[in-house]
Amino acid sequence: MDTSIKNRIEELIQKGESILNAEELNCIYGGRTICSMSADQLNALYKSWRKEFDVLIGEITADGKVNFVNNSAATEQSLLLWEREDGYYKIKEYWQQHIKELKGLLVSLNN
Repeated sequence: MDTSIKNRIEELIQKGESILNAEELNCIYGGRTICSMSADQLNALYKSWRKEFDVLIGEITADGKVNFVNNSAATEQSLLLWEREDGYYKIKEYWQQHIKELKGLLVSLNN
């Protein structure tokens, strides 16, 4: 895997973590505050990030050498519609899961 892909993975991880960490600063004891983003605001940021994630994963798996199984963005969005009350926390959970997957992918590519 070329260095460009690894750099893009690292950048996507950093971008996601910086948004989530900034939002976490607005939380008290893991709960939302008046300064927290709405679920819709957080979801808009997540959708944008997720598009980049899907493009990158598509490129990495295109040659068939790397397998990567994940929910489609459409599936996640449909699940979030049913989780209106907990949607804010579900978005963060999905986002953290995908960051963890990218970190694992990066480790496997470096080996």
